[in-house]
Amino acid sequence: MKTSAVITFPLLIFFLLVALTASSVGGKNEAVIDSEWKPVKANTPYLVLGFMSRDSEYLSRETFARNATSCRERPVLNYLHILPDRAEPIMFVLPSSSSPDDVVRVSTELNIKFTNPSRCNESGFWRVSGFDDKTLFETVLQDGSESRSDSTFTIRRTNPYTRYKFYFGSSSSADLGDNSTEIVGDEIHGKNLVLKTRRAARRRRIEIEVHFVKPRGQ
Repeated sequence: MKTSAVITFPLLIFFLLVALTASSVGGKNEAVIDSEWKPVKANTPYLVLGFMSRDSEYLSRETFARNATSCRERPVLNYLHILPDRAEPIMFVLPSSSSPDDVVRVSTELNIKFTNPSRCNESGFWRVSGFDDKTLFETVLQDGSESRSDSTFTIRRTNPYTRYKFYFGSSSSADLGDNSTEIVGDEIHGKNLVLKTRRAARRRRIEIEVHFVKPRGQ
């Protein structure tokens, strides 16, 4: 009997955590949870593990325009099975009006920034290109800033565990029934998934759920 109790107690704790998390779906102050079941904190590095229908990959970034006068990068998911040590960590930057505990919460407006310096000397802040950019129509780039409206994102939870989706735009204009601003993968030549809004993805649109993992040693 003692052995049975030792075996089942951790499982009871796990299911209790799941139940508590599930019960807070849609809660105004619901914290985003990382892979260790801890609240995600602002200004802290995290790896983004993206789950697609057929695979899972860590987020990285690629140089997509490079010549004598231009160098640009963008976040991508690819099918190269990048190891965690080769992934590109990000951090979340909250507005000054957010709660003082620096916890990232569901549907809170925030900025997303790569923590490592850009090879192209860009800011690292994610932004979504405009409708007027016919080449990069609503593509996630990394030359934004904290003060720009095109650099504002929110996070929504997709299941009772710790998977989420990124959405472009402010929380005040968000319609929970409208997923047109959801960030999805647009497959390029069967190799990379470029991040775009759902309404802009024109090739093979692939839904992406994300999971936040602390880098090794953090």
